[in-house]
Amino acid sequence: MNFPEMARKIKKGETDRLFFTDEVREKITQFSTEEIESRLEGFTRAPMSRKDSYDIQLSRVYHILSSEKAFRNLIVRKDSTLVEMAPGAGTHIVTAFDLISNGKGKYVAFNLNKKLTSDFKNQTEDLNLDIRIIEDDAKNASAYIPKKTINQGVKRPTCTSRFEKKLS
Repeated sequence: MNFPEMARKIKKGETDRLFFTDEVREKITQFSTEEIESRLEGFTRAPMSRKDSYDIQLSRVYHILSSEKAFRNLIVRKDSTLVEMAPGAGTHIVTAFDLISNGKGKYVAFNLNKKLTSDFKNQTEDLNLDIRIIEDDAKNASAYIPKKTINQGVKRPTCTSRFEKKLS
């Protein structure tokens, strides 16, 4: 999905459920399509440009839509089990997976930071996924997940998310 397409979806209200608050959603949908597109493009520039506090949530929507597109390009099945290592409090991967799975997917995360895990749980409680958070180091994954049961895995290099088709 390109920037003009994303901007049109946001402007039309097709992404309303992805914003944390109604106030932010309403403010962003008041921007022109061109302004939304310009802000989205700013997230991919180095250095990243942010105009105001609304860009934080707009950036989240950008990352969710980008992740959703990556999942669709990988042809991720709706009933997949997705494993993410160390998501912290970041929810764009799990939210994108929720968008494509229609309540049939399973998500497993390894997260050592209890505060970030708590924030993550609060931000994902309304998703329609079977979510399991394992508070242990991902190197111990085999103690929790049987072999050949992982459909998709996610790892996050420094600034971008990279999806790998198979971990097992």
